[in-house]
Amino acid sequence: MISSRHVVLVALAVGLLVVPLSGQQRQKKLGPADFEPLLEQVKTAYNDKKFMLCIKYLQQEVQICSEQLQAAIRAARPNTPTGFKFVEKQKQDMVNALGGNLGSAIGFVTELEYRQESGSGSVRAKVMADSTTMATMLDAQFRMAALNPKLEVVTYNAHKALFEKKANGDLKMQLLIDGKHYVEVTARGLSEDDFFKMFNQEFVDRLAKVLA
Repeated sequence: MISSRHVVLVALAVGLLVVPLSGQQRQKKLGPADFEPLLEQVKTAYNDKKFMLCIKYLQQEVQICSEQLQAAIRAARPNTPTGFKFVEKQKQDMVNALGGNLGSAIGFVTELEYRQESGSGSVRAKVMADSTTMATMLDAQFRMAALNPKLEVVTYNAHKALFEKKANGDLKMQLLIDGKHYVEVTARGLSEDDFFKMFNQEFVDRLAKVLA
């Protein structure tokens, strides 16, 4: 005869066998479709005075927006010069806007790269959106540009840049958009004419519209 104690032990053993393992979990990747639901969670957490939870949801919202910003910057990129190809990169990490002073100093960073198809030439542009530190530093350089014969000031309507041709032929430009967005460009194996065909008024206008 089977006792009730044996029945309980068997039931517990069977229960342990069917309990799913919860140690391994895959985190859901956030996307544009999550923006509105997260926004509602932000409101709920705020109204419930759960402010740490509110910050967590806001950080997730920033991540969604930053990825969309990055995609928009890549879509607005300069035209590819002849003999070069644009290098498609995986999503890059961007500085979190809720990251305190570091976030406001560095801004949101997106890198663009072009490589020469037959040669070692390259063009690299680093877009630092809403970068207070770099904007301040470049603004100071503009004031000193007249004292440096190697630097040329280039204007793009309301925006301006410093251009320099190195002794080895490499090109460098530092662009300031709306007084707060910093773009640094370096190029090798590219003529000045082709450089300014890439980084022309049309490109600057496209980028300024994205960063507005």
